[in-house]
Parts: sequence; C-alpha cells; structure tokens
Amino acid sequence: MPSPSCKISSKKDDPCLVVGDTNSVVIHDDDYRKFLLDNSPDRQHIICQDVDGCYFGDSLTLSEVSKVYGNGLPKAWLIPQLVNLSEFCGLKQDASSLQLKELALIIYNKYYWLKVDELLLFFYRFKSNCYKRFYCYFDPTTILESLKMFVDERYWAYTKREQEERERQAVINRKNAVPYEEYVKMKERSFPIELGLNN
Repeated sequence: MPSPSCKISSKKDDPCLVVGDTNSVVIHDDDYRKFLLDNSPDRQHIICQDVDGCYFGDSLTLSEVSKVYGNGLPKAWLIPQLVNLSEFCGLKQDASSLQLKELALIIYNKYYWLKVDELLLFFYRFKSNCYKRFYCYFDPTTILESLKMFVDERYWAYTKREQEERERQAVINRKNAVPYEEYVKMKERSFPIELGLNN
C-alpha cells in the first residue's frame, strides 16, 4: 500500500511520483519502499524504549537519507509521520495536503541534521503529550514549536553526555597520572644535562 503523501513532486525522475488526487505516492524502488516500511510510524513504539540510542545511535540524518535515496524520500517519509500524528490526535478536521506538504518541507529544510530515529522519538513524545497540543484543528506551528522544544531536550542530552565523557576521561587521566616525585625522577633519568645533574 502506498505511503500517504501530498503531491511532493511531479517530476518523473523523482522517486516519489504523484498519482491523481489520492494524496498518495508510488515508490518505484524497493529500497525506498523498504526504508518507508522499516521507519513507519509503528516503529515509534520501539524507538521510545531507547532514548540514548535515538540521540547517539547511527541512524541516518534527513540529509543523509536524501543523499542515499534521493531528495524526495525524506519529505515522503515525513508525510506518513504527520498524517499518523494528526489521526492519533482525533482532530475535527484532517490536515490539508498543503499543510502536510509545507510542513514536511519546512522540517526537512530546517532540521535536515536530525536523525530519523530522533524524529521518530519526537513524534512519539508529541503523541505522549510532552509538548504543545492541538486545539481541535491541525496547526503546523504547534508541531514546529514542539520540535524546538525537542531540539532543546536533545541539546541538553548531548551536553550531559559530553560532561559525562569529560568526567570519565578525567578519571582515566588521574589513574594514569604520575606523582610529582616520580615525574622528577623520570625527568632526571631522561634529561640529566638539562637539569644540571651531569656534574
């Protein structure tokens, strides 16, 4: 079954080709289809169990997905995530094709450096009521404001990890450190002339 989309491209050389007004795309390459299936909204429930894996794992970024699979795929992948989010929230009116298309493009253009797993985690957290929320209607700015909050959380996760790494390295350095007296003895053995100890 084609992934929901919203007329991302009508170019024939783009892997995501529009079919009528059905808001769906046809993926002509098995690799594209496999990527979409492997990273469907259902995967959010698996991803959320390993937050560190999302942040620090080796999942592709949106820009890397674009390089590997073609420019259309990151946007085509974002659409089902957004549709799933909209359906989950039980809004009075479905998101329009224009909203979905523009929002996917904005997320891709602004957050191309985020990993696929990080975005899956974001969508899961949004559905878990961790961020802003919709009021009856789909509002793209609500998602963009929430994504800013997620990026802040990500920043603090990276900051904490870097601090822990520095502390770990400091412990290793202390273990490997040579006491001053031993250092002087080593220096005397290595450089007796410099220290004036050859007389």
